[in-house]
Amino acid sequence: MHRFFIFLYYLISKNKLLSVLFAAGIALICLFFASKINFEEDINQIIPKNEKSDLTAKVLKQLNFSDKIIVIIENKSKEDDFQLSETADTFLQKIKPLQKYIGSVQGKVNDNEISETFDFVNQNLPLFLDKNDYKEIARKLNKDSIARQVENNYISLASPTSLVTKEFIKKDPLGITFLGIKKLNALNISKDFKLENSYIVTKDGKNLLLFLDPKNKSNDTKHNEAFINQLNEIKDNLNKQFKGKTEISYFGSPVIAVANAQQIKKDIQNTVMISMTVLLILLIYYFRNFFTPIIVFLPTVFSVLLALLILYFIKDKISAISR
Repeated sequence: MHRFFIFLYYLISKNKLLSVLFAAGIALICLFFASKINFEEDINQIIPKNEKSDLTAKVLKQLNFSDKIIVIIENKSKEDDFQLSETADTFLQKIKPLQKYIGSVQGKVNDNEISETFDFVNQNLPLFLDKNDYKEIARKLNKDSIARQVENNYISLASPTSLVTKEFIKKDPLGITFLGIKKLNALNISKDFKLENSYIVTKDGKNLLLFLDPKNKSNDTKHNEAFINQLNEIKDNLNKQFKGKTEISYFGSPVIAVANAQQIKKDIQNTVMISMTVLLILLIYYFRNFFTPIIVFLPTVFSVLLALLILYFIKDKISAISR
């Protein structure tokens, strides 16, 4: 076997230029196929592989609610009448360019949903009414009650709020539908939240909640990283803009997964850089030569490139975090 390596040594010595070109060609071929490898950044890949962990990862992937990002806008203003909706409106405006990452935004009730709810109750009103409600309707049919309701409707139509109320007044001049809507309010289980300017706000008015539903799963940190980075930038800018009034924060599994993946990659890069630097320094000190350690590392570089070439043919994708 040793004769083969001796023969190879003399062959390379006699054809140095050709050998260098041949090695460079192999390196380029390996680099080409290595660039075609699909690196996935799935945080679940760092979990040790066994039957139980695979089942856990599968369950986590199927829990859609865990992929949501909860945005909290906290009231920091000392003014009692300060509205959190101002910050919320600005936030929703800022995230419009991120629609390719966001499937839907929940937490704001739009006018269409209010109108659909009103129409539903109006069309099925008898199902919502009881004996007391019919007594109330009888009272509303009195001449003086009708006159008072017409006067209130006129005032409402003459005010700026007519942009919203005019459709409801046209459909139900006497406001009977609101008797049924009160029944829907009675079905509200949670008493900790309320609607304020079409947004979901805690009962004390201190926190406004928004729910972002990303298009990518929480374990797809490769695509979520750009989204979270831009979201962080928007959050920081708005916190500066509304400093002393509101403060935006958020949490959710996509945010945590991206932060963990970034930290793991950073730790791996730092570990490799530190170990290689220390090793190079030791080799340079031992050989008293700068180029010798580089030559020593060349076989390692070629081994890595060849390993990536083989991985391209035997695996369709590999984890950039766990490997």
